[in-house]
Amino acid sequence: FEDFTGLYLYHCHILEHEDMGMMRNYLVQA
Repeated sequence: FEDFTGLYLYHCHILEHEDMGMMRNYLVQA
């Protein structure tokens, strides 16, 4: 993942799910 380091976002497209925590960011480090 050396070419893809940095901060990324993942989320669900169902708004109720996003409200319950299915929208987070994560950091890729190599």
